[in-house]
Amino acid sequence: DLGAALAENGVKGAAGGILSGSLTYSMNGNRASHIVDNGTIDAKLDLKNMNLSNTSCIDKFYTWFNANGIRSKPASLAISRIGCAYRQSGENAVFTELGMTSDCLGFSGFGKYNYSEGIRISIPSAMFSSKNADGSVINETAPFNLTGRLCSPVLSIDRKNASGDLILYKID
Repeated sequence: DLGAALAENGVKGAAGGILSGSLTYSMNGNRASHIVDNGTIDAKLDLKNMNLSNTSCIDKFYTWFNANGIRSKPASLAISRIGCAYRQSGENAVFTELGMTSDCLGFSGFGKYNYSEGIRISIPSAMFSSKNADGSVINETAPFNLTGRLCSPVLSIDRKNASGDLILYKID
């Protein structure tokens, strides 16, 4: 229960959530250099059935979304699934999946990773949905890009007059 683990560490507003992952490494060769040259890594993370409400994380994202013209701002987020799959063969690395399904936000993306340029993931159309005070539904879409180093990825919106990028986290 990821929500319980987060609560034990002082994070408020998270409930439920099952995190699972897998990592597979294989290689074929007879020299030390073959470990990298012929090695293959497959990694996958899945988060399922988590609810977030009134968290600083939601506020941070939706404040940035609003600054970039996306009106949707729910107080909570019921996540069905977040998935990420990564494959590296030699020096070639690909994010074969990066996606989320929830009650008010959904997206799916893919892209590449290399040591010199970092992450290059395209999210062609993120879908936002929320309700106005009068009960009418707001549905919006926007294209995003996820770029930068693994230790400090940056989310940018692919629109004219964007109000800047959002650093998702930073590890020094």
